[in-house]
Amino acid sequence: MYSNSILTEGIAIPCYFLFFRCLMEFLLHQRKKALIFCCLLAFLLISTRKQMAIALIMLVIGILYHFIKERRYLKGIIISFLCMAGILLSTVLLDLGYNYVLCGELTKHSGDTRFITTMALYTADRNDAQFINDKEIQNLFLQIYDICDENGYLKNSAGQGWLNRVSHFGDYYDCIQIDTLRPMVSQFASERRDNLVDASEYGDQIMDTINHSIIPHHIPEILETFADNFLSGLVTTVAKRNSILIWYSLFIYLFYFTLLAWHIWVGKNQKTILFATFTLISIFVNVSLVSLVIFCQTRYTIYNMALFYISLLLMMQEPFHKLLNRINSLSVKPRDKAFFCHIPFLNKGIFHSQLYDIIYHRLVFSFCNLSAKLFVFRLTFKPVKGRILAHQTYVNLFPIGFIYIMHHIFCVLFMPR
Repeated sequence: MYSNSILTEGIAIPCYFLFFRCLMEFLLHQRKKALIFCCLLAFLLISTRKQMAIALIMLVIGILYHFIKERRYLKGIIISFLCMAGILLSTVLLDLGYNYVLCGELTKHSGDTRFITTMALYTADRNDAQFINDKEIQNLFLQIYDICDENGYLKNSAGQGWLNRVSHFGDYYDCIQIDTLRPMVSQFASERRDNLVDASEYGDQIMDTINHSIIPHHIPEILETFADNFLSGLVTTVAKRNSILIWYSLFIYLFYFTLLAWHIWVGKNQKTILFATFTLISIFVNVSLVSLVIFCQTRYTIYNMALFYISLLLMMQEPFHKLLNRINSLSVKPRDKAFFCHIPFLNKGIFHSQLYDIIYHRLVFSFCNLSAKLFVFRLTFKPVKGRILAHQTYVNLFPIGFIYIMHHIFCVLFMPR
């Protein structure tokens, strides 16, 4: 479980921003070096945190988009397949090599299926034990289920309404997995296998058996939980999930889609359209992947939070500029001219394009700095049932890396070459 022995968000967040920057450079300037860096960063991200398979998905989408746009379909398919195969193969080889060095055996990383098993248990029914053919695993399943059911961890104990269901799933997910499932499966496996490696592999087999036996009978319940989580993930990507900020999230997404539709209709700033579109795709991919296996708290959706608001500010630039020009072009009566000339906001000479861009980009840069600090504060000091989440030293490095990477994104998008 080496990937869970540290808080991997501290590594994954800045690396994902750097990955997104390289992806934009490849799409905008067709640089092979940027594509190579994307592959390398995707490998590092997946090896650090399995959730970061979103980087691999985004890389494949970016490659296919680039070559489809150039009408080189076959080459796009071949390159995307080679990149995907190379990254996945390298990840497996790293797992095998790591375990060989430490354990003396070539074996893959274990325990990854526990997330799916947790979802299966959350939506399961006690009668599902009949679908498990192995009697020992069937008895283990009943023991785990009874403990979870008695303590109200399962879906049948969730309240009515979307917010209650989402809150219940988030509150008791760790109770199912960390407090009940993992220790009982580990104990069961260690009693029947001699060494740690064999016990870990057997534990994976137990969870695979439970998954294959139960999930096919609860597809509607799993899809309902996925839909609840997906909406929750969209909210936690841009705000915090509570009764007020849910409506804010709805508004800000509508505003985002409106600005994006306006830019597509005008068709002038293709760089901003590309950046905003891929940010939106990244949000949907990440939220979908997380919603399938776990609840969408901020630490799982924060990867696209800054990109979302930066995209929003970039899309606001042109209409904001047009609005200022419209204000400046308003006819002013002679007796009011002297008065209005003393108001900088309405003075025509103030907002020439170069000064405007400096002011606007300085505003965006300041927002990045402030938002990074706020994200770190939320990650570091959010109490949940007496615990402090994500209280690690990595947060001291996050604002620096965040601003550095965002600076390069702006250089790629807007600075002359």
